[in-house]
Amino acid sequence: MDRVFKRIEIEGYPNGTEVRMEQFDNCREIVQVCKNRPRASGFDKCHFEEGYRCDKDFEGISKMSEAFDMMNNGWCEKVDTLKDSIKNVQQKMASEKISGLKSDIVGFVPIVPNALMGLPNSMLNTNVKPKKNKVINILYGLDFSCYVSTDNILKAGLKVMSAIMRLEAQGFRVRLTAFQSYNPRDNRFQHILTVRCKSEDQPLDAQRVMFPMFHPAMFRSIGFGWYETLPESTYISGYGTPIYHYMSEKQIDDMMAKLFGRTAIYIDGSAVLDGGEDYIQRRLKGVVM
Repeated sequence: MDRVFKRIEIEGYPNGTEVRMEQFDNCREIVQVCKNRPRASGFDKCHFEEGYRCDKDFEGISKMSEAFDMMNNGWCEKVDTLKDSIKNVQQKMASEKISGLKSDIVGFVPIVPNALMGLPNSMLNTNVKPKKNKVINILYGLDFSCYVSTDNILKAGLKVMSAIMRLEAQGFRVRLTAFQSYNPRDNRFQHILTVRCKSEDQPLDAQRVMFPMFHPAMFRSIGFGWYETLPESTYISGYGTPIYHYMSEKQIDDMMAKLFGRTAIYIDGSAVLDGGEDYIQRRLKGVVM
């Protein structure tokens, strides 16, 4: 666990903002850390207490034991949905590769007539040139409003995962972090929880990414439990509002650059639902897809 508590200036945002962020390598680490911390001021409940009852419609679970089971074993009920999506993307990329062929001096299949005529471009190759070893740092925000359903959170995650697969097929290495902000209504503070879903050196693991990327219980149940134990957090009519309600996309980009470096690419799950592939393409502008 890596903790970042600092004040940062954001262009166009009055008086800057104080960030209290904790970054975890996995979901289990969150629970282990938070169970050993006292409850913060103003909270009359704790999600990590045994037997805590959850809001099925909002959190996607009835009790915390369900969240802990998915945390340890993955969201098994829907993992096949992700695997099917992976297969569809792979088939589409294979088709695009075949349709995007050109004659070249190097390639993977010989062009026999050209070779017999002694032409230099006697091999079939693809038009896409992989950019080897470049790391793409994607920050996926799950700041969904309370009315967004489990099914729609799943749909947004599948679109993001498809984009990641296409990047890796082109030779990029993708570092994927899921996060959510929990902010008091005065918006002076940014309470941010992040969990690493995939490092740039790891292959895509459907079982590993299913729960943090696709299920609301990660940030609406375990995340609420985290906020209830975050040092100096306060309960103000709930657990905060989505970050995009009071920050522009440019201001969020500015904040992410200050926290994660200039190469970080912020992708908002709610915007994915609204804009789909066009939104993702725009956020990845400058990166070959």
